[in-house]
Amino acid sequence: MSLKDSVKKIFGSAKDKSEKIVDKAEDKLDKVKDKAEDKFEKAKDRAEDSLEKTKDKLKGIKEKSEDKIEDLSEKSDEIKDEIDDKVEEVKDKADELKEKAADKVEEAKEKAKELKEKAEDKVEEASENLKEADEETDK
Repeated sequence: MSLKDSVKKIFGSAKDKSEKIVDKAEDKLDKVKDKAEDKFEKAKDRAEDSLEKTKDKLKGIKEKSEDKIEDLSEKSDEIKDEIDDKVEEVKDKADELKEKAADKVEEAKEKAKELKEKAEDKVEEASENLKEADEETDK
């Protein structure tokens, strides 16, 4: 066998071995690539699930918050109405008391006027009695 044939045989054998190594490396690379794609898809699916769950929870929280806000608004309106009613009652009571006080003042004025007239009558009567008494003592 010649040197040339030996070199060809060595390089041919090396070529065959390197092709086998490359084929094995490509197979392993494909397997790694497939596993990476599977893991990426699983991670993507989990992330999407988590996102959906988070959206659902946030939607629930938002709805509960809106319900609470509506309840508080209604309660606030009820309290305002109650306060308005009480204020109206107090105003009515104050007007009523004012009228009663005005009536009492008017009654007191009438009584004072009557007492004044009686007092004037008594003073006049006493004055006349004194006059008569003076006239009789003068006689």
